Amino acid sequence: MFHSNSSSIATSTSSSSSMVTTIPIYNISQSQQNAVDVICAHFYSSFYSLTTQLKTCSISSSDSVKKTSATLIMRTPFLNLFPPNQRNFIENFMETQMFSNRVDEMFGTHSII
Repeated sequence: MFHSNSSSIATSTSSSSSMVTTIPIYNISQSQQNAVDVICAHFYSSFYSLTTQLKTCSISSSDSVKKTSATLIMRTPFLNLFPPNQRNFIENFMETQMFSNRVDEMFGTHSII
C-alpha cells in the first residue's frame, strides 16, 4: 500500500470558484519501486522483441539532396511473422504510439505504417 507524504498538490476545481481540492502525493517503498522497475523492464523487453523482425518487412527511401528519408512498414508481411492467435494483438499494437515510437527509434526516419 502507498504511504502518504505530508506534501500535497492543491488544484483549483473551477476558475469561478474559490474551492480547492487537495490531492496527496504518495511515496512508495524501495521494494515497490524495484517491483515497478522489473515489470517495466519486462514490458519493454516484450514489446522490443515484437519488433525485432520489423526491418525485414520495411522499405526505406532517402533523398540526400532534400536530406529526408521515409520508411514504409508492410503490415501484412509483418503480421504474418506471428502465430495466428497473436495477430489480433499485434495489429492493435501497431496502432499505438508506443509502436510508432519504436519504429522511429529503429529507423530514425519518418515512418508510414
